[in-house]
Amino acid sequence: MRQVAQAGMMSVYLDRVTDAHNVGSIARTCAFFGVRNLLLSDGCCPLNNVVAASSAGAIDAMRAFSAKVSTLEQLHSTHGVRVCVACVPRDAAARADALPLATAVAANAIEARHGTIVVLGSEGGGARAALVGAKFARRFYVPRGAQHQVDDHVVDAADDDNLDSLNVAVTAGIILHEFTWSR
Repeated sequence: MRQVAQAGMMSVYLDRVTDAHNVGSIARTCAFFGVRNLLLSDGCCPLNNVVAASSAGAIDAMRAFSAKVSTLEQLHSTHGVRVCVACVPRDAAARADALPLATAVAANAIEARHGTIVVLGSEGGGARAALVGAKFARRFYVPRGAQHQVDDHVVDAADDDNLDSLNVAVTAGIILHEFTWSR
């Protein structure tokens, strides 16, 4: 884990992401944004041929590690690595294991810095309670879309109850853009 703790390195931790296409897509996005460390939790899809194909070969240029939640806590306490956990804002009030949304900030409000681990949770379930509620973690979310004009009326993307979250691979792209390019 020395590579993860090195100053200047950003890492992505996949918490029980089970779809090989999502893992491959996230690896490709990481490579595009210069993130070279991919940490995989227990229950995460193993690296296989489908992951490799979905990553368009990017997985070969990355360092992949198995890691437990306790490893993230140790990296934080020992090396000062910041752990940022993606949350679903609308889901926060409904989930028994979720903290109030007031404890999470928009991804674009987090000051980008090196030595950060971005945590992305599983498809459908998000990050597990041990991460969402961890004292060592910062919680953040991707803000919903803004109002826009469609024909003769205004549509507010935040009011669409049919959309409660993004695909985890799409979320990875938005977050890594915010954390690496926007500052």
